[in-house]
Amino acid sequence: MTPLSVDLLRTTRRGGTLLLALASLHPALSAQTVPAPAAPPADSEVISLAEFTVTSPNSNDYLASETVTGSRVATSIRDLPYVVNVVTREFIEDFAAFEIGEQLAYTSSFSPRVQEGAYNLRGFFNGSQLRNGFKRAGLVDPSSIDRVEVIKGPAAAIYGQTGPGGTVNIISKRPSRKPTYEFSATAGNLGYVRTDGAASGPLAQTGLGNTYYRVGGAYFEREYEQKFRNSVVRNITTSILHEFNADTNLFLEYDFFDRDTRPGTAAFYEEVPTTVTVINAKTGLPVNKTYNRKVRYVEEMADRSIQGPDEFVDRDMHTFSAHFEHRFNSVLSLRAAGNLYNRHYYRLALNGGSYRPATNSWGTVEPGSDFIYEWGRAAQVDLLARYTTGKDFVMKHTTLLTFDYSFVGDERSFGRRFATADLAALPASQRNISFDDPSYYLPSYTPTLYPRVTGWTNSGTGITGLFLRHNTNLFEDKVKLLAAVRVDHVNAYAKNRLTVVENSVSNDATSPQFGLTYSPIPETSFYVSHAKSFTATTTTNRAGEVLPNETGVSNEVGVKVALFEQKLNFTLSYFDVERENVVVTSVTDNVPILDATGNPVLDSSTGQPLVTNITDSTVEGKDRSRGIDFDFNWAVTPNLLLLGSVTYFDAEVVEAGTDIDRVGRNPREAPDRAWALGGKYSFKEGALDGLNLTGGIRYAGKSYPNNRGGALDLNGDGLSETNEGRRDIYVDGYTLVDVGASYHFRTRDGGPQHYVQVNVKNLFDEEYLDVDAFLADGRVYTFTYGVKF
Repeated sequence: MTPLSVDLLRTTRRGGTLLLALASLHPALSAQTVPAPAAPPADSEVISLAEFTVTSPNSNDYLASETVTGSRVATSIRDLPYVVNVVTREFIEDFAAFEIGEQLAYTSSFSPRVQEGAYNLRGFFNGSQLRNGFKRAGLVDPSSIDRVEVIKGPAAAIYGQTGPGGTVNIISKRPSRKPTYEFSATAGNLGYVRTDGAASGPLAQTGLGNTYYRVGGAYFEREYEQKFRNSVVRNITTSILHEFNADTNLFLEYDFFDRDTRPGTAAFYEEVPTTVTVINAKTGLPVNKTYNRKVRYVEEMADRSIQGPDEFVDRDMHTFSAHFEHRFNSVLSLRAAGNLYNRHYYRLALNGGSYRPATNSWGTVEPGSDFIYEWGRAAQVDLLARYTTGKDFVMKHTTLLTFDYSFVGDERSFGRRFATADLAALPASQRNISFDDPSYYLPSYTPTLYPRVTGWTNSGTGITGLFLRHNTNLFEDKVKLLAAVRVDHVNAYAKNRLTVVENSVSNDATSPQFGLTYSPIPETSFYVSHAKSFTATTTTNRAGEVLPNETGVSNEVGVKVALFEQKLNFTLSYFDVERENVVVTSVTDNVPILDATGNPVLDSSTGQPLVTNITDSTVEGKDRSRGIDFDFNWAVTPNLLLLGSVTYFDAEVVEAGTDIDRVGRNPREAPDRAWALGGKYSFKEGALDGLNLTGGIRYAGKSYPNNRGGALDLNGDGLSETNEGRRDIYVDGYTLVDVGASYHFRTRDGGPQHYVQVNVKNLFDEEYLDVDAFLADGRVYTFTYGVKF
């Protein structure tokens, strides 16, 4: 028996049958084991286990050579057969990137949305993020962020259900070995006020190991160009890391996030009464159809709000997570993690109405209140084996076996409105808003004032998943093979508390993944990959049958290059992603009409069976996106860093059921052309030593804020062959320039490090609507003072 086999046997006796099953995957293991990573030096800043946490130093401030998001374990980005982008802490601080849209502004194929935590990747919507591998419903502040990682395409299914464009993973800061303290204060126009503070270092030393802590928080307040629109953020994060020994540690984190906003409104449409004559599909006779056609966004009024000063959307979220890591021996390592959270959402706003150009007013509005309570729990267990086989033909292997479970439940009380009689009794001045002399009526919520509830539901989705991934490196690491499969079982329920109708579903999903990376020389890696993802559905058809899960399927090829001792790095990829099994409404023609006994009803005049058309929910919908990603990072000199990206994709709706007007249209809120170029110049000697200059220019092409609403079936054939105009309205592209400068004061060794910083975003005060048709910020300047010691 080889030494490795002995190690596996001993480990199995300690860890049980699961480890034995993993060890038996390769019975012909040789003694050529991969050595265990060395314990971190005593003065290292961050405590971690190298298998599960990125520890390698950056080649420059804005470049990360390793990722944990791309494969669930620490892996070189160049070894992965798909694209993973990493935004470092240094970039976030230098560019004063307080929002996720700013943090990923120089990342290809990424487009933020106004909705908290939502974004588009490669033309596909994703409504959530990850934090340390667990689902996060937005609500993230940069005060506790170490870096932001983006895994593109269905390869993100290694974490379970996800959109086919990929996902974003927020990586938390961890405690440091040495005592560190930091504080910063920021102020600027548009009501910018921000303070950040954190302390970290040793907490206790006992016979059971060393304990370290980090506690940090932030307060962030700002306004927007639109009247009344603002945001206030409060965040506190506390973490404890206990290092039992060089092979075992436990990381605990509690995060509280509270965001109070007046979110405002998107630019509203100008509508024109329109009458068209069509041939009725059933009678064959001409008929006039009248509707209000939307012709443009009223951009000159985009700084006005229909909401007024009393609108609010308040969100708060409590999250607790625990991560345990243990290295059994030179081959096997374990990570077990758990996560709990609860989230509240409160909204008070005016609803309904439309813009009336003749009177420069908005009517007819209706006060309303909404509430969501969401809770979640999740667990993950990762078992990792690194080993080699063969003597004459050496192969390096990495096998990862993952079990995870997640559950998300919510209670949604939407559409709490005035009683119908009370609403009708309101005077016209409280139902209509004159922009020449606005008077807003939005009383605080009380059950007696808002007794009418239009929507009240409970739902929950539990997913149990098993993921197996195997990598093999051949020919002295020139060829890297990847094969993986994930199997998920979904249980979900939904209850309408108004109609007392309850529905529960159960289904399964299988998500395979394959990849090949070829490195003819160490500086260049060519790759090809195929991956599949899924999104669980609880929709049933007319027969009560659960519809299949929505899936994403991707084929991708690319090249990753690292030249000049990894000073110049770029990734160029071509992707072809399809989203299939999209739930749509479809029409079935000529369905016989049956009587109560199930027999066809006959036409009395012809004797032939009467037929009709019926609509039903099906999974005939399909979207597709094809294009290229290009991202680069270049340390031109020790003083000059450059980074940038290019986005180009062709995305369209391929099938949309009865809504044939959507076919061929672009996805909503996703510019299909974009590029960005940024950089940093640091003075490292002479009189200007400590001065850093940053700058960037970025362009995003036109986009369509709404490609779903407004469908019209004018001829009554059950198909929506046109729309009332909103789908044809786009927002123009824009080019933004950002600049900044910081100066770090030189101090004696070990003394406090003071710095001052100024940032100007949208330097040339570009006026534009963003991808959600909200009025975007003009020129924003901020001043920051900070100290670290």
